[in-house]
Amino acid sequence: KYAYEIYTNGPFAYWRLNETGNPATSPYTLQAFDYSGHGIYPTYGTAVTTGNAGPQAPTFPGFETTNLAVTTTVGGNGYLTVPPLNLNTNAVTFICWINPNGAQGGYAGLLFSRGGPENACGFGFNSQNNGAGTMAQLGYTWNTNGSITWGWNSGLYPLANQWNFVAYVLTPTNMTAYLGYVDPNAGTTNFLQAVNVTPIRPKH
Repeated sequence: KYAYEIYTNGPFAYWRLNETGNPATSPYTLQAFDYSGHGIYPTYGTAVTTGNAGPQAPTFPGFETTNLAVTTTVGGNGYLTVPPLNLNTNAVTFICWINPNGAQGGYAGLLFSRGGPENACGFGFNSQNNGAGTMAQLGYTWNTNGSITWGWNSGLYPLANQWNFVAYVLTPTNMTAYLGYVDPNAGTTNFLQAVNVTPIRPKH
């Protein structure tokens, strides 16, 4: 059901990251399939681990009981390389599921482009961590690497060692970040949001 909802909303790109080949030993360059039908295939780095358990039913209704995910690492070959998206827009939504395996370092990226120091943009964590120093907060970089974006404090802290739903919604007038997770102590499902009212410039 979850995959169907994404697909029928006409995504620009949709990567489930459910490949099972080993990027380090495959006889070919392993790529992530684009379920949108637009043929945008990210390339796996050789240090990425595939075939891990992703969000699965019954804990996460709408997912298969066999849903898979990947593990990425900091450093060379520990991530996927995405072809140029050529969006040229300031109205776009990015969503993902993440499962941090511990405290995340400042400015760790989720989906990021560094086309030069004045053209960096993307999403991930910023430099501010929670009071316990165990997790950085969600952040983003936009507007030609503008400090009004990467310096913004969302106050949204994903939980470690469990699945978190993360979304970034950009409009011409603002950016809204969303975070959803199940509280392991109370058993409640929490959905949080934070808004940066900075106007968004189009990105290519």
